[in-house]
Amino acid sequence: MNVTIEIPEDRAARFQKKAQARGLTVDRWLLELAEQNAPELPVQEPKRSLADVCAKVRGLADDLDFRSYFRT
Repeated sequence: MNVTIEIPEDRAARFQKKAQARGLTVDRWLLELAEQNAPELPVQEPKRSLADVCAKVRGLADDLDFRSYFRT
């Protein structure tokens, strides 16, 4: 994405000095500032169907013997 902003000359000179002090271009310095001040967007997990969930657990209990839990 490209963004164009107009910065007054007095601020542009100050930003240039700040960026140079960190060994950065003004563009990179401003990007770092934006990243520090922008909240992370929550990651939305894809919705799963019941079949997808069941497929994950299918077979996990196949080798267990449940007979001791039931009295006959």
